[in-house]
Amino acid sequence: DDAARPERRMNFPCNAAGLTGRWSESCLPRMREVMGKGPGHAVLYDPRWEGRAARVSDLLGDMAKRGIVNGNDTEPNYGPHLVVTTASDMDEFEDAFAPVKRGLDGSGSGPLPSDDGTSGLRPRALRYDGTPAHRRSLRLRYFASPLSFSGLRSSPFHVVLTTYAVLCEDYPHLCRLPFQAAVLDDGMAWLGAAHHDPNGQLGRSWEGMWSSGDGHAGSAGGGGGGCSSGSAGGWYDC
Repeated sequence: DDAARPERRMNFPCNAAGLTGRWSESCLPRMREVMGKGPGHAVLYDPRWEGRAARVSDLLGDMAKRGIVNGNDTEPNYGPHLVVTTASDMDEFEDAFAPVKRGLDGSGSGPLPSDDGTSGLRPRALRYDGTPAHRRSLRLRYFASPLSFSGLRSSPFHVVLTTYAVLCEDYPHLCRLPFQAAVLDDGMAWLGAAHHDPNGQLGRSWEGMWSSGDGHAGSAGGGGGGCSSGSAGGWYDC
């Protein structure tokens, strides 16, 4: 029974171009509806790989525009959100978001950048990768600032973009952050591996990611919900 599962699978025949009319008129509203009910988790199957980064950005921007927080609040949700992908896809995902604001004084608190024709706004993303020393400098510069995780439009960034390797290595740091939504790129492949071997390392990691019963509430459970996507797509993928 899909309604009883912590994640629900949807299959939409969307175009690889990314932000198509089909995405804006059908896929995005249904994803918003699923994430606004129950635990707020969703697994969205996307048979196309191209364009998923733009759709992830559009969905998180839509949350800022419309507000999705645990299915009840209607205030705009500016994050912070977590997006996890592979090292080879970091550039594509970084390009899909607006650049991080280097200043931490909250200046320039106008509307987020928005591309013409998109359904949402374009959140700012902090690229969190590189050497351990570089990541430590990012934590000292950004993670220690209350403004970074204030959930405001004027925040220097609204998304932390990282890789699976860095997530595993820096999990003690990342799991403490108040993420509203977590996006696992190619989540359907992870889900399939977890279902095939629930007691294996991937299966336990998957359950831990969604769990709200542990001390960290899971990377995807600390705020507004999470989303994972298709065998050829990313977490919020259609």
